[in-house]
Amino acid sequence: MAASPNFTSTPKSPTVTISTANPNRDGTTGTYGTLMTAGAAGSRIDRIRIQATGTTTAGMVRLFVQDSMILEIPVQAVTPGSGGGHKSLHRKG
Repeated sequence: MAASPNFTSTPKSPTVTISTANPNRDGTTGTYGTLMTAGAAGSRIDRIRIQATGTTTAGMVRLFVQDSMILEIPVQAVTPGSGGGHKSLHRKG
């Protein structure tokens, strides 16, 4: 245990755009997007927002830490209307 608390030195608000479906569940084969890389003292993620920016098909969004899947989130098929409406999903905790 550290002698003094470790506070966030550089807050991050990363984004990644994924445009290629990847059916693999192993975390190593296929195309992946890197959301962020932790600093030397580690990192903490408080919230993840997944948002469709175009037409999507039903499937899964899978989150990995290194090559281990930590969360699998089902998503519905989405066709944004002419008003620009997008579906989004927030995960907190």
